Amino acid sequence: ISLSNGCICCSIKNDLVYELENLLNKQDGPPEYIVIETSGVSDPAKIINTMRYPQLRDRFQIDTVLTLVNAEAIDEIEGQVKQLAMAQLDAADIILINKTDCVTPEDIARIHKNWLYPSARVIETRYADVPLHILFDQAVKNRTVGKDGFLSFHQADESLEQDHSQLFQTWSWRSDKPVCVNKLRTAVSQLPPQIYRAKGYFYTRQLD
Repeated sequence: ISLSNGCICCSIKNDLVYELENLLNKQDGPPEYIVIETSGVSDPAKIINTMRYPQLRDRFQIDTVLTLVNAEAIDEIEGQVKQLAMAQLDAADIILINKTDCVTPEDIARIHKNWLYPSARVIETRYADVPLHILFDQAVKNRTVGKDGFLSFHQADESLEQDHSQLFQTWSWRSDKPVCVNKLRTAVSQLPPQIYRAKGYFYTRQLD
C-alpha cells in the first residue's frame, strides 16, 4: 500500500490510520505482520505515537524500529536534516550501518563516535544483509546474542546461502519459581547492547 502526497508522520497521518484499520478488518483476517517503510525525512517517533491511538493500540504490538545508515553519506548531513537524522537514530531499536565495504574502519569508528550512543544496538553490513529473525520477531524463541560486540556481515555469492548461525548464539532460561517483577525489570534494563533479541513469558510474584 503506497501513501503519497505528504508525510506519513504529519500531513497524511490519518491516511496511515485509515489503511491500518482496513488491514485489521479484512474479511479474510488481518495480516500476521506489517512493515511500514518510511521516507528518509520521516520521524519514526511520530509514527510510533500514531500506533498508540485508541483504535490501534490494543490491536498492534510494535516489534522493531530500524534505522539504516549510509556509511558513505552520513557525514555529509548538515543543518535541520542532521537533527532529523539524529531523531531517527534515537528512535531505533536496531541501527544498521550499511555500505561498510565502501568506507574505511576509521570512518566506521567515527560514525560510532559522532552519531551513536555507546549503548546503541548496531549491526554493520554490506548490502543490508542481515537475517530476518534478528531484525524481526518471527519465530524467535530465545535471546539472540552477538559473539563479539558489534557484528559485521559480508554478503557471499548470491548463489550460496550465508550461514548466519556462525555469527550468533542463543540461550534460554526456565524456572518453575515465581519471578520478582522489579528484579526482572532491572535485569532487562541492564542487558548489554550485544543482545539483539530478548523475549519470554514469566510467572511473577508481588513487587518487593
